[in-house]
Amino acid sequence: LTRAASAHAALNGRTLGLYEMTAGAGERAVGHGGDTMLFHSRMVLWPAQQLGLFVSTNTATGAEVVDSLVKSFNARYELAEINRAPVVAVNLEPLFGHYGATRREETGRLKILSLLSQVQLRGGSGEGVLTVSGAQSPRRFVSRGDSVYQELDGYERLFFSPGSGIPDRVLLSSIPVQAFERLDWYQRQDFNLAFVALVALLNLLFVLRLPYTALTRARDSAAVGAGASGGAAPGAALLSWVLALVILATLLLYVRSVSDPVAFMLREYLALGQLAWLWLPIAAGAVPQFGFALTALL
Repeated sequence: LTRAASAHAALNGRTLGLYEMTAGAGERAVGHGGDTMLFHSRMVLWPAQQLGLFVSTNTATGAEVVDSLVKSFNARYELAEINRAPVVAVNLEPLFGHYGATRREETGRLKILSLLSQVQLRGGSGEGVLTVSGAQSPRRFVSRGDSVYQELDGYERLFFSPGSGIPDRVLLSSIPVQAFERLDWYQRQDFNLAFVALVALLNLLFVLRLPYTALTRARDSAAVGAGASGGAAPGAALLSWVLALVILATLLLYVRSVSDPVAFMLREYLALGQLAWLWLPIAAGAVPQFGFALTALL
């Protein structure tokens, strides 16, 4: 249970196998968490008080239950203490920017999920207030000196690791096993989500294009009295509709999987995350000749 490493003395550190979970300036705690899409667990130990807490849930919303129970336990036994160190005035502007978690997938199809773990640092309401916004509600921080920032009326603490000229990495006391590094413009959430929206739009246009193209070819073939090709047109139209529905179902599953863990697991099981599902429709929709050829093959 002894601390083995820490980015800064004011932040929670790591032991050999566990990590510290001390809430603000409260009693020292160590433990570990475990999470999947459908299961959430946490173990917290307070060595000096000889107390321990373990909770495990089997529901997608279990993380909220775990957090609430740990906070209630801290409050009931007075194990947590809000940050109250003196505030030091500093220039916050060099800290502003977008940061991404270092604990993420870099090459696989789940890399897109790293967009959900980004945070933005900007100025807050009031002089010397740093606002951190991301997946959770915005939180406000002030400097306590030595590159450490404490949450106003809260337990969180931040530490900025100096880079080449400006801080390029921020560490959170509540997550001592990972850091958040400064992102370039093309790595930012807003840019990538706009690109994903464009891809989805092109997919949707392709979904609408397939049956329209097939029906148009069937009508033209019938008008000119085409022989063999005219007979194949109804089959092409039917298969075009089937392909369009498959692509549309895939898109809907992607949208659903953002908030539904069951849909997420189904998507991964069916291997629907391959880039071909995105780029094939784009190519077919962007190049008319390719779209016509695909319809003819159907």
